[in-house]
Amino acid sequence: MLRERFELPNAGRVRRTQRGGRCGGMTMMEMAVVLAVSAILATFVGPPLIEAVTAYDRINSGLDAQARLRYALERMVAEIRQMDMQSVQLLNHNVSPLFALTQNIAFTKHDGVLVTINGTGIPGSSSTITLNYSTGITGAQTLATGVTAFTISRYTNSILGTTAATTPANIAAVTFTMTITQDGIAYQGTARADLRSRW
Repeated sequence: MLRERFELPNAGRVRRTQRGGRCGGMTMMEMAVVLAVSAILATFVGPPLIEAVTAYDRINSGLDAQARLRYALERMVAEIRQMDMQSVQLLNHNVSPLFALTQNIAFTKHDGVLVTINGTGIPGSSSTITLNYSTGITGAQTLATGVTAFTISRYTNSILGTTAATTPANIAAVTFTMTITQDGIAYQGTARADLRSRW
């Protein structure tokens, strides 16, 4: 019995779909539709996405400013609470002649080191609060940058803190008030050190 063998032309080959005599692909109409859809998506999705990224950056910037503010206030309070309290009555709290200034204060700690907190020129010529030591650490130590307001207040009452001290001898509390401005937003903080509570 004879068997006839038939072979299909181009067997095993993949034929590409032809359209209009050319190889298959996107037509101009299909490409126009894709571009139109992409433009619509960009119009509705783009602005909220950009706004979300901007808000994220703004939040991080604000958190950084608040962290710098908190660090500076806590550091100043920690330093002034180390004031030499054993001879406080004899040395008038060891406060230097900078007593009358509202942006500077100097005092001697129990280890004999003279500490100066300096915020001169804020706002205006300076936006930095520095910490200086008479011995040990050399040079001014930066406490905060971007400061737009800084005030040191001295009070005679360590509890209420409403009566301003007129001489170094009657200081009972010191309050630091400062403002850091970041991206047009002002962050304000206040810290208080009660001195006579340690007697």
